[in-house]
Amino acid sequence: MPSELEIGRLIGGLRVDRGLTQRKLAELADTNHTYLSKIENGRLGTMPSAGLLVALADVLEVDRDWLLTRCGRPPEGMAEAIGNHPDFFQGLEGRLADGVTGPRRLRLVGDVPAGLPIEAIENTDEFDLAEQFAPDGHFLLRVRGESMIEEGIRNGDLAIVRSQPECENGGVAVVLVDGSDATLKRVYRDRRGATVTLQPANAEMQPLEVAADRVEVRGIVVGIVRLGL
Repeated sequence: MPSELEIGRLIGGLRVDRGLTQRKLAELADTNHTYLSKIENGRLGTMPSAGLLVALADVLEVDRDWLLTRCGRPPEGMAEAIGNHPDFFQGLEGRLADGVTGPRRLRLVGDVPAGLPIEAIENTDEFDLAEQFAPDGHFLLRVRGESMIEEGIRNGDLAIVRSQPECENGGVAVVLVDGSDATLKRVYRDRRGATVTLQPANAEMQPLEVAADRVEVRGIVVGIVRLGL
């Protein structure tokens, strides 16, 4: 979760990049100048509301969901969608895909060992993110909690999920239980297909066994993005 000061610096930096004063940004976002000043200086005492962040995103010309998640808020409408719409992942996928801008290629400049040191050999290959993770078939979800930490999936990581209705036995998937409760776990089906075990990767947590007809796979995890170490 970002600190108040980190949020303030983010918003202040975006404002300066747009050439706006605090007073002008407050006016355009329909908020109080003193209130905005407290946000930028990390002295508000709480997190900015989702409504204000949406208004700021529109004025600052950045993606709403990007600013919401950077400020520790869920993407727009996500909380309501989880409760009321089992297909909320599809809507989230569309919003994230619509917000993708700029280059999606990263240079692969070489290999680095995680064990014994060896001579570094540089190359100039490129890794095409759009080709590997096409926006029309993939979406991102921010991981909350420590249930998959022994798989190297940490709280705050971004899971790259390929949208599909099935997964192999033992695969790491995003599933809905009873049409609304979303979770990321390893999925095991019994031989009769009557029950599904949702297995965490944390020795301190217990698996959840539920009837197969209560579980719906919405996608499999194909990658993890970690911002920072």
